[in-house]
Amino acid sequence: MRSRSTNRRFARWALVLPAFALVAAACGGDDDTTADEPPAVEDDGTESEDSGSEPASGDGDDGGDGDDATEDGSEASEPAGGDDEPADMAEDLTLTVGVVAEPLTLDPQHHRNRGTQIVSRKVHDNLVYLDPLSADRIYVWKLATGAEQVDDLTWDVFLREGVEFHDGYPFNSESVLYTYERLFDEELNSPRATMGSQSLITEIEAIDDYTVRFHTSELIEANEQGFPIALGLYSQEMLRPGIYDGVSLEEAATMPTVGTGPWKFVEWEQGQYVRFERNDDYWDGPPQPSELVMRFIPESSTLSAELITASVDLIYPVDSDTMAGLAGQDGIEVTAAPGTSMTMLQVSVQEGRQFADLDLRLGLNAAIDRNLIVDNLFQGFAVTETQMTPRPIEGDTDPAAGYDQDSEGYQYDPDLARELLAPLAGETIELHSATNNLLMAEVVAEQLRQVGLDVEVIPEDPAAMSSAIDSGEYDIWIQAYGGLEDIGNNWDTHFSCATNEAGIVRTGYCNPEQDARMEEARGLDEEEREQVYSEIGKELNANPPWVPLWTLNEIAAYRDYVSDFVLSPVGQLNLWNVKLNK
Repeated sequence: MRSRSTNRRFARWALVLPAFALVAAACGGDDDTTADEPPAVEDDGTESEDSGSEPASGDGDDGGDGDDATEDGSEASEPAGGDDEPADMAEDLTLTVGVVAEPLTLDPQHHRNRGTQIVSRKVHDNLVYLDPLSADRIYVWKLATGAEQVDDLTWDVFLREGVEFHDGYPFNSESVLYTYERLFDEELNSPRATMGSQSLITEIEAIDDYTVRFHTSELIEANEQGFPIALGLYSQEMLRPGIYDGVSLEEAATMPTVGTGPWKFVEWEQGQYVRFERNDDYWDGPPQPSELVMRFIPESSTLSAELITASVDLIYPVDSDTMAGLAGQDGIEVTAAPGTSMTMLQVSVQEGRQFADLDLRLGLNAAIDRNLIVDNLFQGFAVTETQMTPRPIEGDTDPAAGYDQDSEGYQYDPDLARELLAPLAGETIELHSATNNLLMAEVVAEQLRQVGLDVEVIPEDPAAMSSAIDSGEYDIWIQAYGGLEDIGNNWDTHFSCATNEAGIVRTGYCNPEQDARMEEARGLDEEEREQVYSEIGKELNANPPWVPLWTLNEIAAYRDYVSDFVLSPVGQLNLWNVKLNK
């Protein structure tokens, strides 16, 4: 046995506030330029073999539909949500998708970015994925077919047989071990290694070619569906063994990627597009289009124009203003789904920073009229967030631990905000924002100005944003994160002292006593654990390192000849089932 140990809703825009009109004029100007078209693919176009790799964000799922299976690892049933027979493959038919964000890297283990993950999961598969046909976060087996709990500290995961990487290399236990070995490599310092409760993994061993055993330092229980998600089965794309051997991080960022997914990587023309070709041998049935091109179009007005002229077949994400302009257009369909990515102001609580004092952070939370912004800027296509843990999705009768159903959370109170924020009079407040979020940032900044703060919005390059946030060298940053529904799973990522000590500072929040309680809670039964999570959730609300704002709906638009497109609630483009009827 080989083992590895580690230490380890439609509504038109209503201009209620003059500030909205001013901000829109300043930040929402039209852009008549269009992104460059990719060159035509040669008939003999090929992809590079062996030395490949690609990206992922950790907070979303892409969609080849996976298979159901029994927990003992028996053979899975037909794909959930997919056809019983593979789609008819079309020759010389290209699916062209316009996306706002370009990937930061082609290395699936060196980022925490949804735009990167969208690209990554076209090529790579996970052991488990989220069914895009369900808004209730239903997990489905993918490269794994089941799992079995051996004892309190041990899980066996059973792998799908007969799957190959794009270059013909077999997928088996070796791939899983290689994926996690590289993930936990201290020299790599992967930002994905702290996702969920993966830090509890102490050893991984191959029992046989298609069984992998995970050892943990504490009890990891299955979720209500029987999946040990905390092991990272959903978070990590499986790597081809040896693909990164002798490869630097700089080289891995741009080298061709090889996976087991429905699309084969062809080329990345930075600033313009990434191109894939169909994997005719995909284990779950090949896509219908012969080619997929994802064009990078950051300007929303240009993105909309490209769809109207049918220069692209589908666009994502669509902001609420653009959606209103597209609704009713001949030949265009608009679709929306509840989102799972909460937008907040990340506020540094580190000593010496402007908002280290708790009263100032409570003042920020009282300064924002969330309802006004959601109703007008987002036209109702969002829900307000008033606690550190997101509110449950509509219809969810079992909200995540950490969300206080008996509290209204932070409420808009401009008088209180002026009082609490008075000590900052005369100081300039820098609000950092990615360049593709400037309208949102300016609206928030204007509300802060209304309560007496001198706020300057600092545009930041999205490509450099993740490392800048992780450094903690800022006072306020507007940002969004997914996967926050379970305080137990996201504690290590956002609030743990150990994460700070590892150099991922972000807000700098650290409470050793809470860390100890969170660690102890993971070994308790479900009822006792939920009680601890609830208590810590209330404590976070009382001492917030964030200003929770809203969760935006996921919105996409496409031409009416596109069929079988299902919008993912977790910010991924599920394109495996998509068909072009033209």
